[in-house]
Amino acid sequence: MECTDSRLIIIISDDGLGMEKEQLDGLNNKLLINSLDEADTARDQKGGIAIVNVNSRIKLLCGEEYGIYIYSTPNVGTDVEITLPLITEQE
Repeated sequence: MECTDSRLIIIISDDGLGMEKEQLDGLNNKLLINSLDEADTARDQKGGIAIVNVNSRIKLLCGEEYGIYIYSTPNVGTDVEITLPLITEQE
């Protein structure tokens, strides 16, 4: 976990199999969906809907600049980065 002046960044790492570039690109493209209506149509596709829903809720509640992004390297692992607004006690 790290913080900037305005953001809380949580990174979850897994040293498993990782993902191929095509699979990773497809998942990150799903995460770029801005509309909850478009996220609902993703339900018809198999897999990955939970993370898309969480990402959509983060964007809806916090703003489009926040959300989830995934980094992965085959045979090395995967990092899931969650970016949220930093809320301090002063706020």
